[in-house]
Amino acid sequence: MIFKKFDTSHPTTAFDPFIKSILRQISAGLNISYNDLSNDYSSVNYSSIRQASLNDRDYYKTVQQFVINHFCKPVYERWLKMYLTIGDEQLSPLPMSKYNKFNDTVFIPRAFDWIDPLKEMNSSVIGLKAGVLSMQDVVSKTGRDYEEHLEQLVKEKKLNQDKDIKFAYEPYGDKGAVAPQESEEDEKTKKNNEESS
Repeated sequence: MIFKKFDTSHPTTAFDPFIKSILRQISAGLNISYNDLSNDYSSVNYSSIRQASLNDRDYYKTVQQFVINHFCKPVYERWLKMYLTIGDEQLSPLPMSKYNKFNDTVFIPRAFDWIDPLKEMNSSVIGLKAGVLSMQDVVSKTGRDYEEHLEQLVKEKKLNQDKDIKFAYEPYGDKGAVAPQESEEDEKTKKNNEESS
């Protein structure tokens, strides 16, 4: 039997493309972008990475909702039924008639911070003013519940009043820019222009 030397010098120049090719195939199989899987951002620009991030986040949100619908909600519902039907007032002081009230739950998954938070906030404000977004829509983007958000604001306001500290800003105070009113001279100029044309 002849011993053959194991040469570890191969692959050399082909190693990097080989690894990238394998990672690209894995990312395609997992339905996420190569850059997000490999943390390799050497060959991307702002537009391409933004588009890839949007696609990845859509997929992650789908997975989050799947886990909520098929794991979190069923486990919670079964636990709630068990808790309300224990029959021991010390362990479960609530009657079964409260099942529907406590089963009306909202699971809020992890939120994703935006690449440009200023643009995201401005678009949320525009969406609220146009009526295409609700406050729950905007607050849930941060991974919180709107009711808890309001309770936190009330708590902070009371704490500031107790400590005699003035708010640097007042939430929900700005109702938006008011349309500028035309002066009498502007109206006369506009009327003259319409008559001359």
